[in-house]
Amino acid sequence: MDNFELENWLPMEPSKGPPLPRFLNIFWPWYKPLQKGDNIVRWTKGPTHVEDALADIIDYVDHFWVLRETDQEWIVIDREIWDSWAIPRDYICGIVVDRVCAMPEGFVWVE
Repeated sequence: MDNFELENWLPMEPSKGPPLPRFLNIFWPWYKPLQKGDNIVRWTKGPTHVEDALADIIDYVDHFWVLRETDQEWIVIDREIWDSWAIPRDYICGIVVDRVCAMPEGFVWVE
């Protein structure tokens, strides 16, 4: 760990892993966390600002993308507008993280 953050020492959520500090990244075998690098997921909640949707892992996110439905093009959403750009329900998104981390609530894996 680069610097001490109390949040890293909180226990893992019971649905994701055993009650050990989060920074250990120990998950249940049936839970699939975000992997370092690209992750393709679907947003399942109503329209929400990117900043709020990624709040639990915002420090680990390098890039955030959305798949534009009209032409199937990936569009990068710059960090500067995360507080004003809302993710519509059922949008397919790409989250690039710099470490293994828990899937933020509201996102599910695209199958």
